[in-house]
Amino acid sequence: MRALPALLLGAVAYVAFLVGTVPATLVTGEVARVAAGRVEFERVEGTAWNGRAAVRLRSGGGELSLDEVAWRFLPANLFAGEAAFAIQAKRAGLDAAFVVARSPAETRLREVKATGTAASFTSLYPLAANWQPEGTIALESDEFAISGSESRGAARIEWREAALSLANARPLGSWKADLTGKGVAIEIALATVKGPLRLAGKGSLPTTKGAAAFQFSGTASADPGREKELEALLALIGPRRPDGLHAIAVR
Repeated sequence: MRALPALLLGAVAYVAFLVGTVPATLVTGEVARVAAGRVEFERVEGTAWNGRAAVRLRSGGGELSLDEVAWRFLPANLFAGEAAFAIQAKRAGLDAAFVVARSPAETRLREVKATGTAASFTSLYPLAANWQPEGTIALESDEFAISGSESRGAARIEWREAALSLANARPLGSWKADLTGKGVAIEIALATVKGPLRLAGKGSLPTTKGAAAFQFSGTASADPGREKELEALLALIGPRRPDGLHAIAVR
């Protein structure tokens, strides 16, 4: 009779060994298949639970290559009813870290901290490279969750000490965009932190499939005494209104 518990223990240990050594390539291959060409993995190492790979992300306008994306399973989160991984991603001029967790009801991003040079993102939008953007872009969020077509939580994106080849003023300013999950839409509030180019506005990004596209409206203006210096850039941003502000409209 004593042999039975030992046999069961050995079987459990063997199953745990098999699960723990699932190669990362099985998971990355499935992700690439589901992503349908939007994600590509190279130099995959480790297991499904603790590994790393070089990743190429593709959007409609371009792609972003990450030199290394490392993931680590967080078993303690299973007691909270979710499967969670700590993720770190980096490339020249870009560093990001966050926790992604999945429960039966929703997917959550936690402890998000990412910083990168503005130039490091131009490969996603090749046309923006002609503007030679400078400064630092930072993203932070304690938690942001998506459940089906609904969202909740908050995040903040900042462009600090921004500059563009379209204007001689350097820096143009620092701006922040607060993102708030409000059910079927993510609300966006843009504001100026400091600098001669003043930007403000509000927008909405629907999370429901088939809903209206992203919409944003706001204003742009120059600090008193800096109007002439920023005149050409303000004209590109939007038409001048009777009150002197330039309208921003995205629909």
